[in-house]
Amino acid sequence: VCCLYSNLFGTIDMSLIVESFLNGTNSFTLLAIPFFILSGELMIEGGISQRLINFCMSLVKDRPGGLAIVTIIASMFFAAISGSGPATVACIGGIMIPQMIRAGYSKEFSTAAAAAGGALGPIIPPSILFLLYGVATNTSVAKLFLAGAFPGILLGIAMIIIAKKISVKEKYVPGPEVKAELQKVYDMGFWYNFKEAIWALLVPIIILGGIYSGVFSPTEASVVACVYALFAGMFIYKDLKLMNLPGVFMRAAKSCSFIVIISFSTAFAKLLTLEGVTSSIANGVLDMTTNKYLILILINVLLLVVGMIMDAAPATIILSPILLKIVQPLGVDPIQLGVIIVMN
Repeated sequence: VCCLYSNLFGTIDMSLIVESFLNGTNSFTLLAIPFFILSGELMIEGGISQRLINFCMSLVKDRPGGLAIVTIIASMFFAAISGSGPATVACIGGIMIPQMIRAGYSKEFSTAAAAAGGALGPIIPPSILFLLYGVATNTSVAKLFLAGAFPGILLGIAMIIIAKKISVKEKYVPGPEVKAELQKVYDMGFWYNFKEAIWALLVPIIILGGIYSGVFSPTEASVVACVYALFAGMFIYKDLKLMNLPGVFMRAAKSCSFIVIISFSTAFAKLLTLEGVTSSIANGVLDMTTNKYLILILINVLLLVVGMIMDAAPATIILSPILLKIVQPLGVDPIQLGVIIVMN
């Protein structure tokens, strides 16, 4: 679109578009994305996810809808490790969906529970989408991470309540065979499962504690997470073997391919800014109304529709500068807008 526009109208020098494309990923902050994705893959391969799930099972036990609740709680923990929705679904859903189906849960509900749990990945810090918003709007990533923690936990609690109600209504209780398998985890006891999962549970504390104490930046935190996951998987749990590493790196590289889309999105956002589209949209909206709450409601509706037809990463890069220009004159904090965009 950028190239076609430049050639047809000639108002924008093509070199500026190319430069924006190349600079789209030339950011120290964005370097955190591949490392957080790699840390997630290392934790999946290193057996950390299974130990997280066992710990969550020892918390929930055999209550109605217990497996669905475990799926969401484990997703919350893994979200605080990987920062990625797809990684959270692949890791937790890959283990829990087959177990839920075998336990008598419907395929639709099992899949929905894992997918909804995965939606916590971009909200609970560290978050890849918060990183993108921070780069697009020049906002503090550390403050965005802190702002996303409480809404993410609230959303997780809401999901647990809904999953519990649906499970009780549909009578989702594990049968004798599955119950016997789960009993082995329960019999190990809370403290045993806690001890096994402690290295996984420490990851969010190390990452977020290091960021907020000023020991390292979000990008450096992502590298620390990779080193930690590699060490824990190979030398503590010993599930991660040297021969597995090429496959882990390959999967992480494939997951990082969307970074190319970020470059194109950055170039498109630059085109909108240079042509004054961003300012025109902002002025047009503010001419219609200056009611802050009405504008925020309209933004939520817009983001809901955009989320149905567009991937989250490019949508965040393109829309964030436009929406920020609309709400900043009304006194809306850029951090608050970031949480609204990422939540949607």
